[in-house]
Amino acid sequence: MKNLFITICLLMGISSSSIGQENYKIAITNIHYWTAGMEHSSQETTTIIIENNLIKAIGAEIKIDSSYTIIDGKEHYLIPGLIDTHIHLMDSEGPAEMKETEFSYLSILGTKNANRVLMNGVTTVRDAAGPTFGLKKAIDEEMTAGPRIYPSGAALTQSGGHGDFRTLCNHSQIKGGYIDETESMGLAFIADGKTEMLKGAREQLRKGATQVKVLVSGSISGKHDPIDVVEFTEEEVNEAVKAAENWGTYVMVHAYNDKSIQMALNAGVKSIEHATLISETTAKMIKEKGAVLSTQTYVFSVDLPYFTAEQKQKRKEAEEGLNTLFSLSKKYDLLVTHSTDIYGDPNQFKNAPKEFTLRQKWFSNVEILEQATINAAQVLEMSGERNPYKEGKLGVIKEGAYADLIIINQDPTEDTKVLSNPDKNINFIMKNGKVFKNTLDK
Repeated sequence: MKNLFITICLLMGISSSSIGQENYKIAITNIHYWTAGMEHSSQETTTIIIENNLIKAIGAEIKIDSSYTIIDGKEHYLIPGLIDTHIHLMDSEGPAEMKETEFSYLSILGTKNANRVLMNGVTTVRDAAGPTFGLKKAIDEEMTAGPRIYPSGAALTQSGGHGDFRTLCNHSQIKGGYIDETESMGLAFIADGKTEMLKGAREQLRKGATQVKVLVSGSISGKHDPIDVVEFTEEEVNEAVKAAENWGTYVMVHAYNDKSIQMALNAGVKSIEHATLISETTAKMIKEKGAVLSTQTYVFSVDLPYFTAEQKQKRKEAEEGLNTLFSLSKKYDLLVTHSTDIYGDPNQFKNAPKEFTLRQKWFSNVEILEQATINAAQVLEMSGERNPYKEGKLGVIKEGAYADLIIINQDPTEDTKVLSNPDKNINFIMKNGKVFKNTLDK
């Protein structure tokens, strides 16, 4: 298994000096660095010491002996590995195509998507719905390269909800209908009533979900669910919350409009996804309830090829709500994370870093970096006992943190746009103390 991982890395042009060793030490020298709490990257260059998969020490005067592999940072800029709190690694281009996709193909597609995300400098993701349990296992076991995954499993949806992709000719199972392909492959779980909701949440937790995903409003991509509708009842959503809390974790919800978000908050939900149609009343409520916002920009700026006129109008409405959303999030000091909601083929995943340019309309460079590091890491920690990565901290550069690090050829605290072109500007990617890209000498 280790030999396969080494082969993959060598094909990617990665040095094998630290790969496959049980105990290894790396010193990244001559580097400016930034982490949460700093207004700018360090003026003086420093050294970062890594032992196995954790950061051991940080300082300008550290002595390095011959037991260390030395990586010269070339006076470039080092930041924590980026985190995406809402992504779909195992989705194909759209629901119709998904239903026609054989699962083995989907698995290979997910592997390629995971590799593309890692090459974007994203070392950890919260997968927001999809059958990623096997992909996570393969990455953790070093069978393939990709980010750490916090999986949600199938999203819980009501009949006629955002995750109900049945054709209009497919009746409910009660009336003799059949299980939709998106259900059988683990993208969605149709639940109606408290009993089915509880069963659906428990089923995802049984499979290894680190949090439960529930769809509580209409959507842009759905053909049969207007964006203004509320899906599920407070009592139904509370069943998923209770199931998650019994497992020491939480519920995240897809929600655009006020009524759906307020209902979810009253049911005990902790993470709100999208939220582009909120009012000030809802923003206050998010703050009072201690919930977080996982938001996107790029996906609301483009129409997908298969969008109908109605879907295009819903997308435009969501885009127009971004100004209000981000103004309110700043006014009430809400915790906002970096996320993309990207799905499809690897070419689509190349567009995900555009978030780092588009967010500049509302946030400072440092705020954008914090959203993709420390803020996102706080959301991942909400999974509590279900957190699969407890050995170190994520999203920071400090002693005892995971050695998830990227090196950029320009200072991102001066302009995060540099992160929007990772193939050109990210010279070095390390995840869990292992090097996946190193072009510093080219």
